[in-house]
Amino acid sequence: GDARSSSKSAKPSIIEGFKPNNNLVPILGGTKDTFYTEEQIVDRIKVYGDTNKLLENGNIKVDDCMISNLYVKFKEEDRPALGSFISIEKCLEHMKQQMSEWHSVEIDGQQHVKKGKPQKVSITVEDRQGGRKAATIIRNLESMSIDPDAFAKLVQKKFSTSASVAPLPGKNETRVEVNLQGNLLHDMEEFLHKEYKVTSDFITLTDKTKK
Repeated sequence: GDARSSSKSAKPSIIEGFKPNNNLVPILGGTKDTFYTEEQIVDRIKVYGDTNKLLENGNIKVDDCMISNLYVKFKEEDRPALGSFISIEKCLEHMKQQMSEWHSVEIDGQQHVKKGKPQKVSITVEDRQGGRKAATIIRNLESMSIDPDAFAKLVQKKFSTSASVAPLPGKNETRVEVNLQGNLLHDMEEFLHKEYKVTSDFITLTDKTKK
């Protein structure tokens, strides 16, 4: 292959995770901008428990720091008593209630951490001109850190079709969609897979053409 396709050899690796609020920093360490996977949160809880001699049979003893930080916003009836033991899983669940969801997309060794759950690339084919022609619309390329303009140029050349990039509707919307002439539903799925290593798990296909 040419230099371009070899530079795309790394598959986008998508990791779902969390960032804590300020109250959790004394327990987890790091800062409120630290990105944690669920496994890493469990590890940090265990390190905290180990350091403060709070671990016993896979449970952690609730100490003053946990009461005044982790449980500060909990209603009294939902808050475990000081000195009582809770499971690591329960502690994780309580922490996640106070964390925001983020995800990390790593492509070619570069990590892009973004807020919310990862959005799938959406490929939709629909009728135009009363069903005489079809158009393929691709959205959420940005979630895989794919440049929509570069993508449109590449597709236009490779599939000999016309491609345009248009902003998505909405006042504060910064994303765009790529419009292609013709029904390229499965071609685009295969192209994303081969050229950008985006797996089917992160693609949704919708066929709106009249059967």
